[in-house]
Amino acid sequence: MVSPDKNDTGSTAGYGVADTDALTLRNRRQNFALNMTRVFSPKTFATFRGGVGRVYIRRSGVGLGGDWPNKLGIKGVMPDVFPRFNVPGGAVTISNFGSPGNQNRRASFTTSEGHADFNMIRGDHTLKLGGSYIRFNGNEQSRQFASGQFIFNVRYTNGINASGNNIANTGMTFADFLLGRLNQVNAEYSQGNSRRSQYYAAYLEEVWKVSRSFTLTAGVRYELETPIYEVNNRMNNFDPWALNPAGGTGDIPAGVRGVVTFPERNGYGRRLVDWDPNNLAPRFGFNWRPFSSSSTVVRGGFGIFFGNPYDRNVFQVAGLGFDARGTYRDPVPFTLSQGLPPGSMVAPSPADLTLIFGTRGSKFPESQVQFLDPHRKTQYSENFNLTIQGQWRGLFFETGYLGNLGRKVIFGNINLNLVPPQLLSRTDVPIRLRRPYPQFDSDAPQIQIIAPNWGLSSYHAFNFKSERRFANGFGWVATYTWSKKIDNLTGIGTQLGDNDQVQCVYDLKHERALSTNHVPHRAVLTPIVELPFGKGKKWLKSGPLNRIAGGWQLSGIVTLQAGSPFGVQVTNGPRDILGDNADGTNLRPNIVGDINLPAGQKGKPAVGQRGIQWFNPEAFASPARFTYGNAARTIMLGPGRVGFNTALSRNIRVGERYRLQFRWEAFNAFNTPVFGVPGSNLGGGAFGISTASGDREMQFALRLYY
Repeated sequence: MVSPDKNDTGSTAGYGVADTDALTLRNRRQNFALNMTRVFSPKTFATFRGGVGRVYIRRSGVGLGGDWPNKLGIKGVMPDVFPRFNVPGGAVTISNFGSPGNQNRRASFTTSEGHADFNMIRGDHTLKLGGSYIRFNGNEQSRQFASGQFIFNVRYTNGINASGNNIANTGMTFADFLLGRLNQVNAEYSQGNSRRSQYYAAYLEEVWKVSRSFTLTAGVRYELETPIYEVNNRMNNFDPWALNPAGGTGDIPAGVRGVVTFPERNGYGRRLVDWDPNNLAPRFGFNWRPFSSSSTVVRGGFGIFFGNPYDRNVFQVAGLGFDARGTYRDPVPFTLSQGLPPGSMVAPSPADLTLIFGTRGSKFPESQVQFLDPHRKTQYSENFNLTIQGQWRGLFFETGYLGNLGRKVIFGNINLNLVPPQLLSRTDVPIRLRRPYPQFDSDAPQIQIIAPNWGLSSYHAFNFKSERRFANGFGWVATYTWSKKIDNLTGIGTQLGDNDQVQCVYDLKHERALSTNHVPHRAVLTPIVELPFGKGKKWLKSGPLNRIAGGWQLSGIVTLQAGSPFGVQVTNGPRDILGDNADGTNLRPNIVGDINLPAGQKGKPAVGQRGIQWFNPEAFASPARFTYGNAARTIMLGPGRVGFNTALSRNIRVGERYRLQFRWEAFNAFNTPVFGVPGSNLGGGAFGISTASGDREMQFALRLYY
């Protein structure tokens, strides 16, 4: 089967080449799939599935090829499209204009795959085996702001008081723009990359029907994903332990470690990440009817499941050394008419990719190095469960246990270039020299490890379910779950409004705490009742009232849920207390008392503020200067949730074919307030106070069925 899909928007409607929406987008998707089945006998057959999928992306500014920077007199940037100008705020405001980012991007991603499965039945045994192969080719060239992004503010036109400080609400960004006085400049384009990866898998499974009441399933799966490589070796990594040859030169201390590495250069191989072949995944399961009747079933199982080693866009990072970048921050050392200094948009040559690449004083100093752990492992989970299901008359019951242990889980990006705790107080030493990698540009260079496999999680849950199938005008589904989840997964976007980030990269073991996704108790009841009025019911079986009161049905969803854990942080703690305001960390306070309020005070209205007081704010104190707090990543549960959603409906027959349904639905029917995570910033407003949101919503509907 071939399935082409072309999406060609052409030029978007706008106001010429300076319009921010003036882009040409050409996307094309092509898919080819093949499925074959071969039946050797009634009990032996094989299947094969294969295919190729390709996505082509072309994105460009409308002014592509017009050399608009030269026409506008802007020097030092590439001639791709109309440059981007950001002129925000000020007394006289104008819209940002010019082509946005990714002004000139070409990309194609091709996935080729094949899967084969063989099934054979012999008596009480069913044998299954098979394998998979997937190849990924990704080719991309992105000229991000190749013609420049020029950003202005009121730095040069605001008022200055006698102390030399800026006067608030003065100056005009538009005036800075007319003067050509820049606050920030970004110009960048990539040489492009062609990255490759392959996936192999094989499995073997046997299902053995031991008896009429007992079935056993056992198997094993093996998976291997090759390390990413780039066809032209246009990738970078980082060796944190290698001696840097730049040590002892200029202002770089002798003996510093950490070098930027490149494939097949300076003694490093083509693949900068090791192979991880230890991906054997056993599986086991059973199904048992312990009694002669079929009303009770016991099921259980265990399995190891490997995840994607390239989550979080890892496949598209680590391209340092193969881009041309001209990035300047406040103060920018040139005006708009002067343009970027000569050589700003020159990409490094192969001769520049030495072990001193990126260091201070080198030809291409870098303030950010992103890299993958050379010993990166594949994440996996261990899943196990035991469930008992039973039925008695019209009632269905289910109770069970579920466990999920995540290991080597993808962690958030971490900056490794933070000042060690024992050196925080050494203010007599410049902060750059207190960092483990002082050889790179700026006082706070980011040496960022991308999505390391440092995460772990443990989830255990007991659940109970009861169901009464609708009969005699009444039915329900009721569930209750008790669970507990512990993890150290920080900075990956799963937090529920707290400070779910690392406090100290040198003490990751204390990041383990109750997960912000932990919900210890959750009960849901969904009843449905047919009101006992009208024809065939107990009351008002006939007469005029039958036509009004008959045929009504009431249903609802009742949710009772405990709160999730949250943590507390110190406002501006990394800057004011630790003195190291690098990205990606928070400072937690010291716990100096009982965080719980006295009996009867928790959940009561706060004094002088809107909301309820949830914990004791006096139990927290800022740590001493240059020290970390002792509070855990999460400290207590936030407010729970009570929800009532109801629906009242009536079906009206119109002849034999048509049915008219009227529905009245109320969400949060009793206007129950939903309280959020309490204020968790020590030193900020509303600390310890939770505010409510949520209103009752109602809607009416009329539907015709035919």
